[in-house]
Amino acid sequence: MRGEQEVAGLWCSQVLAALSDYLGGELPPERRAAVEGHVRSCDHCTRFGGHFAGVVKALRVELG
Repeated sequence: MRGEQEVAGLWCSQVLAALSDYLGGELPPERRAAVEGHVRSCDHCTRFGGHFAGVVKALRVELG
C-alpha cells in the first residue's frame, strides 16, 4: 500500500484487513480501540476508511 505507515501499533494494511470486522462490530474491544487510534491519527486511513464505510452501509441498505 502506497504511503503505508505504522500508527498506534498498527500498519495501514492491518487496519484495512480489519475494516470489515470493525464495521460489523466483530472485533474484540482492544483491537477495535487500536483500529480507532490508528484511523484517528492516519490521514490516509481516515479518508479511505470513511469511503469504505459508506460503501458497506450502502450495500447493507441495498441488500437489506
